[in-house]
Amino acid sequence: MSHTATHNHRFSEEPPCRKETARAISKEMSLTMEQFADTLPKAMSKPFLADYSSSPRFVLLNKTNSVVIKCEQKSARYIGSLTLPVLAVQIEFNRYTPEEAEAFTRQFDRAFLRMGG
Repeated sequence: MSHTATHNHRFSEEPPCRKETARAISKEMSLTMEQFADTLPKAMSKPFLADYSSSPRFVLLNKTNSVVIKCEQKSARYIGSLTLPVLAVQIEFNRYTPEEAEAFTRQFDRAFLRMGG
């Protein structure tokens, strides 16, 4: 799997305090973990940390906030002869304002948009 990563920070590091609390969104995506990891660099505006040790997670650390993305491959869905992978994705926004979280989510969704035809 290819991914953009940096090792300037450890996962245990916390950005400086800010008034905003954590918020999270959950999504189910029709992707494999490999497809997700290959597409993720387009969704992230900066280098990020990747940890595949147990449950895959990706972390984008900024000076004042962070985004943590956790993934879990679920059982595939079957529609007739079609098999669709299912990836449960949780995106946690730490110290993001609602506007910042919304902007990140728009960029994330746009990066994963797949047009069929």
